[in-house]
Amino acid sequence: MNFNKFQLSSNIMTICFLFLLLTAELVMSQTPTAPVAEKVDTTVGITKVEPTTPSIPSEIKVPDGYTFSFVLYGDGTIVYTCVVASTRWDLTSVNANLINRDDSHFDPAFYVATLSSNTDGTLIFKSVLAKHDNSTLTVKRDTKVTSPNNSSKLNADWERYAAVKTESGGSFSDIGYVVVVDTNSGAPRAVSQCGNNFQDGGTDTTPFTATYYFYSGAIPSTTTTDNSPNNSGTMNSIFIGNTQLGLILIIGFITIGVVSF
Repeated sequence: MNFNKFQLSSNIMTICFLFLLLTAELVMSQTPTAPVAEKVDTTVGITKVEPTTPSIPSEIKVPDGYTFSFVLYGDGTIVYTCVVASTRWDLTSVNANLINRDDSHFDPAFYVATLSSNTDGTLIFKSVLAKHDNSTLTVKRDTKVTSPNNSSKLNADWERYAAVKTESGGSFSDIGYVVVVDTNSGAPRAVSQCGNNFQDGGTDTTPFTATYYFYSGAIPSTTTTDNSPNNSGTMNSIFIGNTQLGLILIIGFITIGVVSF
């Protein structure tokens, strides 16, 4: 009799275990898996007509001979570093994802390009549509104006960037200038916080959105680089053009000759 009770209990436990196992498998089979994001667009830049708003300040308009190519919309972050000795914020890095439409969501399905920065202060636009476009564009800032919508001083400057280099065929391959407008946030904190709220070398990350106008044309042969402190922080970099490099070499040779003599 006791043996029969034990066997019955054992059978009930086995049935319960199998029931729980089947239930777990059923739940797992019905749990949706994250779908692989399919790209909505296969082209970088689909708006080929220059928007009439906002009005671009004359200080950052592109020179004659350059034609509007397309517009992209960016969402990302800017990292600033506190430099106590000179009481300023240095712009350390920029990263953003870019989409074709300003009414689209910033999610991977809509990304057509990325924006990143080099340690020398240049920015890189890179297509993420590898099957259709693998072009990249490297630019450097040559002028800027304070954002017209900056009563709160929270918006980064509007800027113009000159192309330095393009790679591979695609939408970025013939771009000569990029103009950044409609910045929302992205400005560094007040300089008074550098050294008080933030120690020397301390970093602060701020989100931002912006609109990028791309203009086709030749890469500018000579450009001036604006590294002055501004509402967007100081681009901690130095660019040397061919003329300046030649003068440096000549002065160097003369110096060596004088010392040897």
